[in-house]
Amino acid sequence: MAVSTAATAATAAAKTTTAKSFAPLLKPIKWAVGSWSFFIAENVILSENRTFIIQNICDNNDDYYHYIYGLCSTTALGSIIYAYRKQIRPFSFNPQNEQFLLWPRHTKSSSTGRRLTTSGRNAALAAVPPLPSRLMGFVTLSFGLGLLSQTLPKFQIPLEYIGGSNANSNEGNKSNGNVNGNATGSSQNNQDSKNSTWKVRCPFDFTDSKSKLNHSKNSNNNLPLTIHDIHGIERITRHAGLWSFGLVSLGASFLSPCIATRTYLAMPLVMAYVGGEHNDSRFRRNIGGSLSEDMDNITSNVPFGALISGRQLVVGGRDGNSNGNLGASTTSTTTRMDLLKEFYNQELKGLNLALGMTTAALFVVRKGRI
Repeated sequence: MAVSTAATAATAAAKTTTAKSFAPLLKPIKWAVGSWSFFIAENVILSENRTFIIQNICDNNDDYYHYIYGLCSTTALGSIIYAYRKQIRPFSFNPQNEQFLLWPRHTKSSSTGRRLTTSGRNAALAAVPPLPSRLMGFVTLSFGLGLLSQTLPKFQIPLEYIGGSNANSNEGNKSNGNVNGNATGSSQNNQDSKNSTWKVRCPFDFTDSKSKLNHSKNSNNNLPLTIHDIHGIERITRHAGLWSFGLVSLGASFLSPCIATRTYLAMPLVMAYVGGEHNDSRFRRNIGGSLSEDMDNITSNVPFGALISGRQLVVGGRDGNSNGNLGASTTSTTTRMDLLKEFYNQELKGLNLALGMTTAALFVVRKGRI
């Protein structure tokens, strides 16, 4: 009996010691979660209850509501900034908290470190994050910046080479009836080479997004939408801005050895999910926007959610692989891989994605730590 009591007391003492040892870590984590949670909650609560607040608190004055919303949002944003500048960052860079880091911030080995610190003649090198953390950071950053790049106008190389036959195609068509049938092929080639030229063009292809927008607007409204009627990044997610911000923050978190910093940088991903769901909920009720049933069925808040779940294969009684034949809801013969190939070939802005991935690689290589 005495042995059992002693063992229980020893276990309780060990738990108390462990709790005390991790106590310094809990405060910055609470600030990381609490500040972002406050920001998410105030946005959801105030926007969800907008009508009630205006009618019962603001005396039907819309300006008063915006004052309240602005004050709460500013306070929440201030708490996010305060949490990082005054709580999380000082804790992360405090030498006394090295025990709470996933890897040391400094090393004396030139093979695992880079960038000399400024203090002391024998200053240590800044430690490079482990390879798995860098790989996860690169993949997540590439995903986030890739989503963001698809929302921008299509990038294109600002120089275009125009061959002689292409440069004079219009003139050739106009004078086609007057061409001498005895003209030799060599003289034509010489003329083409003289007319070949380099053309400077805008690095942004604004006509690309306009043509896709017009195509969507001119689709047959008498038939349900299919995934083939949706163009651009909306095939992947309805909220590319939110998810790109969340994924970029998550990618940056993998490069930090501090658990509190990682928690802080992972919270925007929670905000992206909650904010997207809340926005969709309001639009389904025609509050602040609209979201049709067909559009809701074939697109998703979470990136690739509609594709993975198979919702893009069955659309409101019209076969996704047909040309508008109405009937019972059936699964299209189109596969998920077919839809991915179609997006890659017809919708993906390749140069934009390449620039996004290059930016992610440079960030991982040059920044390396937060």
